[in-house]
This record gives sequence, C-alpha cells and structure tokens, in this order.
Amino acid sequence: MMHKMFVLFASLLVGFSNTASGQSGGVRPELLEVVNPNPVGSGARALGMANAFIGVADDATAAFWNPAGAFRLQTLEISCAWEAIAHSERLGGSGDDTTVRIEDLNFASVVLPYWKRRNFVFSLNYLELYRFDRDFGTPFDFAVSSSLQHAGVYDFRQRGAFSVLAPSMALEVSSRLALGITINVWNDDVTGNSSFSKTESLSNQVVTFNGNVFGVNSVFRENRFTVDDGYSIVAGAMFRLTKDLSLSGVVKPAFDMGLDRRLLERTVNDTGQSTTMIAAATSADLEFPWIIGLGAAWQPNDVFTAAWDVTWTDWSNYRVDEGGGEINPVTGSPDALRDTFTMRLGCEFVVVTDRVLIPLRCGIGYDPSPAVSATDEYVTLNAGTGIQFTRFALDLGYEFRFGNDVNGDNLAVFGGDQDVRQHRILASMIVYF
Repeated sequence: MMHKMFVLFASLLVGFSNTASGQSGGVRPELLEVVNPNPVGSGARALGMANAFIGVADDATAAFWNPAGAFRLQTLEISCAWEAIAHSERLGGSGDDTTVRIEDLNFASVVLPYWKRRNFVFSLNYLELYRFDRDFGTPFDFAVSSSLQHAGVYDFRQRGAFSVLAPSMALEVSSRLALGITINVWNDDVTGNSSFSKTESLSNQVVTFNGNVFGVNSVFRENRFTVDDGYSIVAGAMFRLTKDLSLSGVVKPAFDMGLDRRLLERTVNDTGQSTTMIAAATSADLEFPWIIGLGAAWQPNDVFTAAWDVTWTDWSNYRVDEGGGEINPVTGSPDALRDTFTMRLGCEFVVVTDRVLIPLRCGIGYDPSPAVSATDEYVTLNAGTGIQFTRFALDLGYEFRFGNDVNGDNLAVFGGDQDVRQHRILASMIVYF
C-alpha cells in the first residue's frame, strides 16, 4: 500500500496533468495491494477455545476446521453464528488511534447425517473465511528531493470479505478413522459476499519547490475487487489413537482466484469541482497458499476436553498477477512474504445439571501475520461459555488479539509501525431436530 503512495505522489507531480487533459491513453497499470488478509475462523465454541479446533471439530463448523470431525453428528441440525469486532490501530509516535467496528454473519449451515453401518454426514455451509476491513489515516510531510517537499493528509479505508458456499462430507471409515472433504465456492455470484473495496485519498496537499509553495488538488481513488472465479478444497482426517486421545490433520491446497477490478479515480480542486480522471476495469489472478494443520484432542471423561493445534501457511507463495508480473499482495513488492506457524491451546469443561449443560472454555494462541522483513507477532487470549438444552444450544466466545510494533512493512514510508488491539465476539445458535 505504501509503495503505491510513491507512485501516486510522482503521478501528482508529473502525470496527473496529462491525464486530466485527456492524454491518459487508457488504463494506468496498478498493483493489487491490500492489507494482510485476516483469516476469520468459524463458530463461538472454537473461538472460546482459542480456535484450537482441528482435533475437536465436532459441530457444524467442522467444514472449516476439519471436515472429518463432522462424522460424530447424529441428528439433523441447523446453525448460525453472528460476530462483532472492534479493531483499533495506533501509529507509533503519533498516539492517534483508528478503530473499525464490524457486525456480520460468520457462518450458517444445515447438517444431514445418515446412519447405517458407518456414519456419513453431509452439510451445506456458508463460511466467511477472510476479512479485509481496516481504516488508516495520517498526515505526511516528505522531502522528495533537496528542493522538493510534499505534505498533506493520507486516508485509507478498506471494507469487505471473502466468503464461500461450501458443501462438506464426512465418513466414518472405521471405529478409529474418519475422513472428510469440503468444497469451497468463492464466486461472488454465488456467495453475494466475496468482494472488498479499497479507498485512498490525498487531501490538504501542499508542494514546496525551491521555496515556492503550491496547492495541489485532492485526489480520490477507489478500487473494488470482486471474486469472479475461485474454487478450493479442504481435506481432513481424524484418527483415534487411544480411548482418550485423537490425532487429526487438515490440508488446504493452494489455488488460484480470479478477480475483477473496478477503478475510479478523481480529483477535487480548491473550488470543489470534481473531475473523473480514470474509470476502468481490469482483472487479476490471486494465488492463495498451501495450509497444513495438525491437531490433538484429549478427552479423559465426558466433561473435559483439551486441544492443541499447529498450522503452517505457505505465505511465500501468496502472489498476485495483474499482467505486470507477480508480486506479493501485502506490500506490493516482488519480495516473498514469510511463512507463518500458528499455535493454539484450548480447553473446555462442561458443568452438568439436571436440565442443561453449561460449558466453560478458555485458551491462548500465537497467531502471526505474514510480512516481508519478519512476521508480525500477534497473541490471542480467549474465553467462552454457553448453554445447551435438549433441542438447541447457545454459545458465546470472546477473543482479545493484540500485537505491538506490527505492520512495519506497510508503514515504512511513515517511518513507523503500529500497536494493534482487536476485540471479537461470536454468538452461535444450534437447533437440533
């Protein structure tokens, strides 16, 4: 994103005048640069256990965590989850906070089990897998050269998500082994929620050249990226090693996603008059990385479960090609991102009464984000509870995710980094038939 600013600044000084006078000659090349994609995760129960759920995965959210785990579902059920997020960032040295608040559907599903000799479970799921929401704004004052200074205010706003419609199947192969697969359909025409918009603006601009001060028009650029074509799979296995201990694995192979980009760019002069400079459409090919996860679950009795997860994401192969060569979509450079290892630990204790079950959950996670120079380090603290009756269950999960001195690759142009704080709440409901 910040690499783009240098291009934008240069265009302001030498190129925008040509475009405004009708000499643009078509679409100006542009790289698809976005902030780090934030994997969402599904379900309040998983969130309460710090998302250490690969080895548990015994509810409808198994389609996301480990489709093999759904073999244990025995009745027709429908479920959904709603989430609320407050994400704040503080730019180092400025003391200014920017906060994004989100409320949205997290997942919804219908589960159809079939019991014969072995259990076979089919489910149809709506899952929100990645979010791109972020706000950022700061004044800038750059010495372009010894005789040229450029100052103003930069604002960045991003909204949207990548969601999937996902049929999923699980099969109990033997008393010890279960296998499962989920097919993700990312296309926006199917999900209605697989797109995001990115808006950048430069305002209050002043250029100083050899001591002479010039006002510069405000510039607004809006991009909207929509998933036109994208399919992927999730394959999972669950093996009962002993009566109390099970081991699980999940694989999400790399895949390509086709994106349509709509670009609108305009300027506003001192009198408030607006001029459209560029309105165009292009396409891009976004390459998502391999993800491999391993999990273990220990259940010594009916009321206690402990779970451990580790997940590797091959971010070094997270690339985009918009006709000008491959780059990483986070910083917009040809440099590869660093791979990440996520580690999570969670537990659940169920209080049993005559009429209801009351689960108590907690967990901790190490959840880094990809970057070029070094991964951005984040930690999560999680807790959750709920109540389960005969025919329905309600669950509530909470996560506090924080990272200090992160996003330095994106903010290098400002000579700083950020402290990030995120509060996330998920509420789930399951109805059994």
